[in-house]
Amino acid sequence: GARDAERALSSLAERRVVVLGDSFVEGWGVRDEDRLTNRLETATGIEHLNFGASGDFGTVQEWLFYDAYAQEYDHSDVFLFVLPYNDYRDNRADQFDPDVYRPFLRRTGSDLEVWYPVEFEDRNTGARNTLDVVKNVIDNHVYVSNQLRQAYFAPSGLAETLTAAEAPSYYDSFSEEDLQALIYALSRVSEIAGNRNFYIFTIPVARDFDYANQHGADFALTRALRQFADDRENTRFLDMTPHFLEYAEEHDIDFESFTLGCDMHWNALGNEVAARAVFEFVYGEERAADTL
Repeated sequence: GARDAERALSSLAERRVVVLGDSFVEGWGVRDEDRLTNRLETATGIEHLNFGASGDFGTVQEWLFYDAYAQEYDHSDVFLFVLPYNDYRDNRADQFDPDVYRPFLRRTGSDLEVWYPVEFEDRNTGARNTLDVVKNVIDNHVYVSNQLRQAYFAPSGLAETLTAAEAPSYYDSFSEEDLQALIYALSRVSEIAGNRNFYIFTIPVARDFDYANQHGADFALTRALRQFADDRENTRFLDMTPHFLEYAEEHDIDFESFTLGCDMHWNALGNEVAARAVFEFVYGEERAADTL
């Protein structure tokens, strides 16, 4: 079900990469050949198995997916992409309806455990009544309806009083519980990876970019993840924010030039810059990036 080429479970290749993430990794809004993983595969000749999934797919789910499914594919490396913009939220049970069947972490004594707020047979199956269907048709086809909806849901305070550079970065908008859940999920991926190479990457959006442009990219999150990687032999960490800052400065562009414009996801250029950052970090000393 992944948006990727058909892959064999077994491989005799010396190197093969499992890639975990959300819609940015899946390649929302761009052609297959423009995606981060396709670019890396073309440049290196190494298979990059794209298991990115759109739709509120957080770090806890990425760990469980790797454990239950993706690790069954022969591989030498694991790439996991963290999106601070929504990954904290995706790991919080209070951000979703209580009848949604999805995994979360909760504390039991001194440890964390996976739990589901609802039994599988009692879950919300997404069935829609006639009124929901009619509303969906209107929302999808009537411009005024979407304008009114955008105005209704637009934040009324922060957006009017703070510029993006003055607003706090999403990177550091976490609670202690948020960080614990993130680190716990990453530690489990690192354990399952074993002797394989485990790479963690963080993805900035416009607010993170603008904040870093004004204050630097030394986020509390990046310090925590750097320490996490330093404590493990198989783990390395890269924040891609400095790479986007450097490219923007060299080409005199703003962050929107990396996105689809109507959407925060990367366009072809955003995927290219991200691919170059990953390539230099992982493969830079052993391969040339002529095809990126």
